[in-house]
Amino acid sequence: MGSKIDYADGYLEMSDMKIPFFSSETIIVPPRSESTFYIRLQNPEIKVGYLPKITLTQGIYLGDIIANNVNGKVHLPIISTLDKEVEIRVPILRMIPLSEYLDDLLADLSNDHLNKQKKEENTETVAKAKPPIVGFIPFGPAPWLKEYIDCPNYPNMRPYGRFYRYYYFFPASQRLAEQYVGHKIKPLRELEKTISIVLINSHFTFDNAIPLPPNTIEVGGMHAQVQSTTGVDATYYEQFGRMADFSVMQEAIWKGVPVIEMPFFLDHTYNVETLVAKGAGLRLDFKALSTQSVLNALEEIVYNKSYMENMKRLSNEYRDRALPPLDLAIWNIEYAVRNPNGLVSPVRSQSWMEKNLIDIYAILALSLVVILSAVFFSMKILYIYLCKSTASTSCKDKQM
Repeated sequence: MGSKIDYADGYLEMSDMKIPFFSSETIIVPPRSESTFYIRLQNPEIKVGYLPKITLTQGIYLGDIIANNVNGKVHLPIISTLDKEVEIRVPILRMIPLSEYLDDLLADLSNDHLNKQKKEENTETVAKAKPPIVGFIPFGPAPWLKEYIDCPNYPNMRPYGRFYRYYYFFPASQRLAEQYVGHKIKPLRELEKTISIVLINSHFTFDNAIPLPPNTIEVGGMHAQVQSTTGVDATYYEQFGRMADFSVMQEAIWKGVPVIEMPFFLDHTYNVETLVAKGAGLRLDFKALSTQSVLNALEEIVYNKSYMENMKRLSNEYRDRALPPLDLAIWNIEYAVRNPNGLVSPVRSQSWMEKNLIDIYAILALSLVVILSAVFFSMKILYIYLCKSTASTSCKDKQM
């Protein structure tokens, strides 16, 4: 993919305005705006899988920043929650190849600075050893979770989503994976089946309860279990002013602290509405945010004791487990290492038709058709016989 590529030419489109930018200029973001900047790049080599790097200010949030240069533009949704104009500095709009981003990420996670050949040798060694693979889903039960963990998934559930995943998402991910690896690899749908155990950052007291196979473990609140080393319970201060992120919600539930949240995107609305429905939190709309609305929310949640009582009850249910979530995750990972494929459901080796009992239904339907056909033809033969018998009797009567 090559080294980093810097781009200093182009312009930004916001509403009807076109704002050219250069390497030393800034961009003005209007107060309390929900704008989309369209970055038109002059270099046609930019393709899907590049990340634009822009220095942000607190109070400014980016949407999806994966570049998609189908029409020569990179769509960059920007949300401002501040009451004043903010400058976003663009020293250089630098587009980093996704493969290089992953390389940097892996390098940051490892203290072992290996050369490329050594990395390839280690990767090959790991691949030959076939160690147990642990999957982790950082949010709650996703729409595609049942397919991912080989749980019974009925055809009438999300037919459009399944079609989109199989015929759009998987092929695009396959191309991107092969582009990063550098050669053809097994289909990602097959690689999913090699996962030994899946940890889900969820719990049925907050998320919807669903049936799970033995190799899928709910470890919601695993990160919130770790106690503060300062000796002070700072949960009240840590949660104040933060977004309705799923991990933030779990920290508040674990500590039993009612929340005032502002959803922005992704799963924020679902998280907030779930707590509001349980009477353990309040929702603020950032589009209608004001000093008075914040004060009203604070007074309501502080002086109305029902929020604290409901959150304490939810926290007790959330923490009432045989093992703490972190210990449960560690034990199951060690079990998967000691007993490879010991937790894997037999559903994994079954085809889609077998999982949904299509073959059984087909046999039953065929049997029903055969029985009905036999009855129909029997009745038809009997009817013809009776008709002939009746006609013969009538002829004899006429002759007499």
